[in-house]
Amino acid sequence: MHYYIVPDKEDYRIMKVQNEDREIFQRRYKKQILFEGESIAEVLVKFSASIEEMDVLQSGKRYSPERDTGTAGGQPASDTVNGGDS
Repeated sequence: MHYYIVPDKEDYRIMKVQNEDREIFQRRYKKQILFEGESIAEVLVKFSASIEEMDVLQSGKRYSPERDTGTAGGQPASDTVNGGDS
């Protein structure tokens, strides 16, 4: 099996192709193939990395867990603020 990601209007499509049909598929979709691999995981990792790279190029900033303003380092909601009952 071989897997490809190709554009599909405004979305993307993962195509699963039998090894014996790869050559035909590649000729037909030659200019549309964005990523290819031997597993779905492989093409998704490549796709994800390209999206992350585009995001970095557009924003000029790379994600940093140290600067995450989410709940990291926060206390669970069940803890009391002063350690006692209110």
